[in-house]
Amino acid sequence: MPNERENERKNPKDIIKLKKFLKNIKWEEISNNWDINDNRGAGTKIISLNPYQDCSKSNPLYKKKEWLIWIYTNKDINFNDQLIAELCKCNSKTIGNWRKKYNIQSKKKYSYFKEGYKFLLMLKEYKHPELNPKGKRRINRAEHIVLMENYLNEKLTLKELSQHPCLIKNENRYYIKIKSVVHHINHKRLDNKIENLWIYKDECKHSNTKIFSCFSGLIKLGQIKFTKGHYFIDFDYDYKCLTHIEIDNMIKRNEFIDYSDLELVKRTIKNIEWSDMEWCIEYRMRNNAPLVKIKLDPHKDCSEENPLYRHKGWIQRIVYDKRFYLTD
Repeated sequence: MPNERENERKNPKDIIKLKKFLKNIKWEEISNNWDINDNRGAGTKIISLNPYQDCSKSNPLYKKKEWLIWIYTNKDINFNDQLIAELCKCNSKTIGNWRKKYNIQSKKKYSYFKEGYKFLLMLKEYKHPELNPKGKRRINRAEHIVLMENYLNEKLTLKELSQHPCLIKNENRYYIKIKSVVHHINHKRLDNKIENLWIYKDECKHSNTKIFSCFSGLIKLGQIKFTKGHYFIDFDYDYKCLTHIEIDNMIKRNEFIDYSDLELVKRTIKNIEWSDMEWCIEYRMRNNAPLVKIKLDPHKDCSEENPLYRHKGWIQRIVYDKRFYLTD
């Protein structure tokens, strides 16, 4: 099942596989009536949808409440408005409007950066007993804390969860207490891989592990290691036996790049291999204006003279690149 970090864009081959998958669902168990009122054209008429055929203009399955709820909330496929729109060959705004009509709550998690950490705007279902016990609002929570919560809920038994000193329960889920601390082992605040995270009962326990940033190179070289909540020096290993080239390679391999710097993001995007795309596009500068043909350059900044945002392939690749966390 995909977790929160796996909400990446499906490619066209995945869409084809999904279409085949959907045709094998027992839709009669989800709804025994596939008739809907269709308001297209003059007046209203009843049309019969077929869930075993592709979603299309003549078979607009997204207008059926049960179908839309199932495909939007199914965690195994983890689709959003944009991907459902691609599946149905319409635009994401259409899907969003129908979802709102049926009161299907958005699962989008907006994010922002603060003091070097990434924060998420959680859904109302995130009912932290100390922060949002009744789920009346959407609260902000640091991503690394949410990832640690997901990991513990998934890996620990119910007995282990109930006895964990850092966890508190609300309904059927356990949450990390606000006084507990989730620590980044390599001191990189955006490196939220679960293997780089460690949880402490409180700030007092956490403060005993703090080391100066000048030791970060020794951590990357393996001279200083981390285990069971503590840093220690590995006396059976001496990084000075390594050559300068080996040291440089080890540091580069373990370096975590902070893409919160927009200029770094721009430079990285320009260096992506773009040769597999066609860069000539046609577009209208305004409504009713004639088509303009232009050749874009992906190795230059996006601008009015070089409107890369009009190129579907360019914008899809950078938006769904998990390194950048780019929003509109």
